[in-house]
Amino acid sequence: MATDSGRRAAVCILRVEAQAERLVITVTTNYDLDRRLYSAQPETARRFADVEGALVATDEFLRSFAERRAAELPPDVTDR
Repeated sequence: MATDSGRRAAVCILRVEAQAERLVITVTTNYDLDRRLYSAQPETARRFADVEGALVATDEFLRSFAERRAAELPPDVTDR
């Protein structure tokens, strides 16, 4: 969602399912909620059987979103 300041909203959802012998963690990401509302572009969902893999995927998403956002800002603007 674009706010008045031009910021965009992204979402990262972690769903954890306890199965008989292990956890199944689904990490669903979307970089731009505005674009998702008006297009057929699907969200990205990845499944993990280990906590570390899910944490790495979440970390990658957050860092990637921050890098994308930084590339959109004029050189003299900083996020606070």
